Amino acid sequence: MVRAKSCLSWTIALMAAMAASFVWAADGPKDAPKKTEKNAAKTAPPADRFAVPDGTPAELIEYVKKLVAVPPEDEETRTKMRKSILLAAEKILAGKANAEERAFGVEAKMNMLTDEKQLAQFADDLKKAGHPDLALEVRGFMLYREIGQSVAAGPEQVKRAIAKTLKFFEQSPPRTSDRLLAIALIQNSIFDLTGDREFAIAAYRSLAKSYAAAKDKRLAEFADLFAATARRLDLVGKEIKIEGKTLDGAAFDWSKYAGKVVLVNFWATWCRPCVAEVPNLKECYDRYHAKGFDIVGISSDHRRADLEDFVKAREIPWPTVYGNDKPSETIAFYGVHRFPTMILVGKDGKVVSLDVHGQELQEELAKLLGPADEGKNAKKPAKPAKTG
Repeated sequence: MVRAKSCLSWTIALMAAMAASFVWAADGPKDAPKKTEKNAAKTAPPADRFAVPDGTPAELIEYVKKLVAVPPEDEETRTKMRKSILLAAEKILAGKANAEERAFGVEAKMNMLTDEKQLAQFADDLKKAGHPDLALEVRGFMLYREIGQSVAAGPEQVKRAIAKTLKFFEQSPPRTSDRLLAIALIQNSIFDLTGDREFAIAAYRSLAKSYAAAKDKRLAEFADLFAATARRLDLVGKEIKIEGKTLDGAAFDWSKYAGKVVLVNFWATWCRPCVAEVPNLKECYDRYHAKGFDIVGISSDHRRADLEDFVKAREIPWPTVYGNDKPSETIAFYGVHRFPTMILVGKDGKVVSLDVHGQELQEELAKLLGPADEGKNAKKPAKPAKTG
């Protein structure tokens, strides 16, 4: 389906405007001229900004753009804005709109409808009117919304919503608007939401296949990311592959770590949680290194100088893997997009855990290597922080 960038950006603007609660200066500019008896009769009463005008689809689109430019100040104003946008969208769709204008009208209307039955009816109406692609846009939007709402209902509801999405894509490849759904499914890990690793792996593989078949080639990047995410989640019990060079320019040799327990730390100097984890990592290194523990850092920094300065200033004793002029390809290969991601590898070279932090790392090392080496300068494990 033809879709201009402005259409998608205005969809986001519509959603943001309806969710915002900034103060709207309804009385107009403070420096407006005061009325006098001479010009009072000539001054027209202020126009109702929520009164939807008649006009061409293009004129109605401009009206909607101006309307959402001023966020609503309260629930009453928000309700008026929603009704006005909805009416304007219906007028756009009822007029002689071209493909782009019609797409704008559909996006505006589906964002304003809050009832699932109304959305389903809207999709049916579009299909009957000879716009099957637009009907699929609405169906995809309904799934996007359902996944978001299912999070509060629990893992099983999330799994049902995602299963519906997978089936939807099997029947119809993703479209441009499904980029938002892809972002949501990456940022909110399916595994984190469901706690079911096998389900998450299968889901990401299915999504990778669907997005690879999309007509919009810009969606191919999500196909690669979904496939890489599935590859990472499937690492438990398997060997990990690491490519790149250490900061001294030598090729990284993973075989040198055979027989050791290794923490593979995906991190960056710009990542605050990564930096905050450094003292704990150094403590673990000091206490367990002599017993066969090591750390391999894989940096996602794009400025090599920042990385080199940080490693030198913090006196990081373990190697840091980097690419030639950019981060190691290992990051993309495993779909790592959240930092730090710390993967623990056992003595047999197989992954034990995909995400260990803080005290949990200390406990895992104790299981794998026995009591810590309490040397002269060693520190005792930090107590877990109190919550609540």
